[in-house]
Amino acid sequence: MFKNLRSRWLIRGLGICCLLSYSMLAFAQDGTASLHGTVSDSDGAAVSGSHLSAVLQGSDQSAQPVSVNSSGDYNIGGLSPGVYQIKVETAGFKTIVVTNLRLATGDSQELKFTLEAGSADDIISIDSSEPPPDPAGSL
Repeated sequence: MFKNLRSRWLIRGLGICCLLSYSMLAFAQDGTASLHGTVSDSDGAAVSGSHLSAVLQGSDQSAQPVSVNSSGDYNIGGLSPGVYQIKVETAGFKTIVVTNLRLATGDSQELKFTLEAGSADDIISIDSSEPPPDPAGSL
């Protein structure tokens, strides 16, 4: 009788563990993407207080703008899959705008920004769908 009772509890316990594992796996794949990285100046110093925004291109859907912390780090989570425009704005520095940044479900993409001194009205545009220039200058 005790063997049968012990077997029932063992089977129930395994079933509960399977359900919990499945729910944790489903939670980990919540259908979103994220961006993280750093913002620094041309000397490599962190530029805290910079503001980053992410807008899903072709829509009015945007993530809550985030501020860079004192270490120069930022994190934007909960982004729906799609193509984004990322904007980095800081007083005393040129604004950086990255377009055509494609994010898929589960992506955790790192973007490091190096700001140039200047007016925030001056915009540096980067199209992420284009290949980066060849540093050697060859064709």
